[in-house]
Amino acid sequence: MVKFAPALALLLGLAAPVFAQAPKPYAASTNAPFAYRVRAGDTLPKIAAAYLTSPNSAAEVQRLNNIGDPMRLAPGTMLALPAALLRTETLSAKIIAFRGEVSVGQQGPARVGMVFGEGIRIATGANASVAFQLTDGTAVTLPSLSTVRIVRLRKVLVSNRVQRVLALEAGRTESQVTPSKDGSTSFEIRTPVSVAAVRGTDFRVSYSEDQKAATAEVLKGAVGVDGKDGGVGLDAGFGARSDEQSAGKAIALLPPPEILSPVGHRRDGTLVFSFQKVEEALAYRLVLAGDPDFRDLRSETTSKTPQAVVPPLPNGTYYIRATVIDVHGLEGLSADIPYDHHIAIPGDLGRKAPATGG
Repeated sequence: MVKFAPALALLLGLAAPVFAQAPKPYAASTNAPFAYRVRAGDTLPKIAAAYLTSPNSAAEVQRLNNIGDPMRLAPGTMLALPAALLRTETLSAKIIAFRGEVSVGQQGPARVGMVFGEGIRIATGANASVAFQLTDGTAVTLPSLSTVRIVRLRKVLVSNRVQRVLALEAGRTESQVTPSKDGSTSFEIRTPVSVAAVRGTDFRVSYSEDQKAATAEVLKGAVGVDGKDGGVGLDAGFGARSDEQSAGKAIALLPPPEILSPVGHRRDGTLVFSFQKVEEALAYRLVLAGDPDFRDLRSETTSKTPQAVVPPLPNGTYYIRATVIDVHGLEGLSADIPYDHHIAIPGDLGRKAPATGG
């Protein structure tokens, strides 16, 4: 017996929402000086010892701020501390789920719990995926044929600001970013043609080397996308396609497609999910996961027809995400639906699904 969970009717009945005007983009530069408020008892040597890269940095701060006596600073005055002089603490990330062939730099094949940091390149093969989590709870998922490099992952000691910069070299990412309480912590995903910057949101970024184009799609919060000709601000429900000439413009994402019931079953055990046809759709995409956060991906299918064929599944409860892709290459809003799969087929198909890939 195959059935959708009770939430199906509600989720499939979603209509396209009305979105607010997309906000103006904002810069998420890691090079801006930090404004330090002088405290009682502070001296430049003391500040340098606590927060700067070396004691010699005090002379540079003295020159930039036109300070006469480095040992006598008036409490409450503001000092500009150059970003390049700020002492930082390196942070790490760890793999929380994976499936198939995933490489993690020189550390070899992925494994759950593997820890890595700056400079590491993570790549997924065909029919593979990986999800990793940063120390603040931010999670990044890479589906098949995607490559990301960790450019910067560290905390600035004077401000406690966490700098998180990833470079998407191929494929796509989906990020669930933990917002900072004061809004100072940044998160960037860079492609060769764009930079998507946020301070707490759920969004997707993709990059095609063949087309020299990137897309950004916002599911929650707001994203600023910078390109060659400036930037564009994206609110939830908007996306943009960037290329070597432009950051693009804000485009409303298509609503999720309706999944038709019942699910088709073939003799070889494969499943066929059918969609209600969407006139504006260039393609249909269905992702199947073992968890509601879609970090433990089990199957990904993109089709030009309103059908998705999924490989045989062990019995169990899964979660399916249905989207459509428009003529700009933007993936639309999703219908995330629990799916109970129970069918009497002998052999391996009756085994319980593992918690994570590998």
